[in-house]
Amino acid sequence: MHTFLSTRALLRALLGVALLSLGAARAELSPDLARQLVRDSGTAAQLALLPDAVISSMAQSLQGKDLPTALRESLDRSAREAFQPQRLQTATEAAVARDLDVATGAEALRWWRSTDGQRFLQLDQACNARQARDPSGWMAQANAAHGAAGAQRRLRLDGIERAVQGAELVADLQIQTIGALMGGLASAAPPPLAKDLSGAKQLLQQQRPQMVAAMRGTMQSVLAGCYFQASDAELDRYLAFLRSAKGKRATHAVLRGVSEAVSDGAQAFGRSLPGLLAAAPR
Repeated sequence: MHTFLSTRALLRALLGVALLSLGAARAELSPDLARQLVRDSGTAAQLALLPDAVISSMAQSLQGKDLPTALRESLDRSAREAFQPQRLQTATEAAVARDLDVATGAEALRWWRSTDGQRFLQLDQACNARQARDPSGWMAQANAAHGAAGAQRRLRLDGIERAVQGAELVADLQIQTIGALMGGLASAAPPPLAKDLSGAKQLLQQQRPQMVAAMRGTMQSVLAGCYFQASDAELDRYLAFLRSAKGKRATHAVLRGVSEAVSDGAQAFGRSLPGLLAAAPR
């Protein structure tokens, strides 16, 4: 999409996940309630977008590299296996159940089932559909919506983006997936190239502050486009939930869950690479 995003699909998927605020602090939540939260908040639907997003990001990072078609296809299959939506969902549910207390879980579920919660879920779904139909056109509209927003509305959008840590989540996904890919490629590369490839994740980690800063404005434009039809009062109520004590705990828990799920997926993908590379035609 912009500087550090390989595709609009990546941003759409990640923004959707970041906006879905669920968890809390103690291991008292039942697996069933965690499952309801992940389902009824729309998190499960958003996680289903991640495999394509990861593959698009991987393809971007491999541009210009002379890899056999069969190897590229094997890499795609391995990435889809590692980032299966059900695997991501199960890992996220487990983390939410571990970190979320009953009171906060019940409050989060009430909010997402409320009129306001359903309103923002509907806006997110409509946003996803528009972007899928016309990614370039939709992003132009989102940028225009952000440009036309007044100072106070921009502050509201900035508050929501920072509360859900969308830019941070995007940066961390890229660091995890690209780092795993480059680390795996290093296992079959000549020593000089292997050294460069194996250091890719560390280099990206060092660049994380710049990645987050570069992504912040893009995320705010996306929010301006997605929530163009939301009133200022609706944005205020959403932000109030995110900034409340339970809302903060909820946000942090779901972000931890998604981050852990993505990290597990990236590690599984990285572990599969040496075998794929060894079997690749020379």
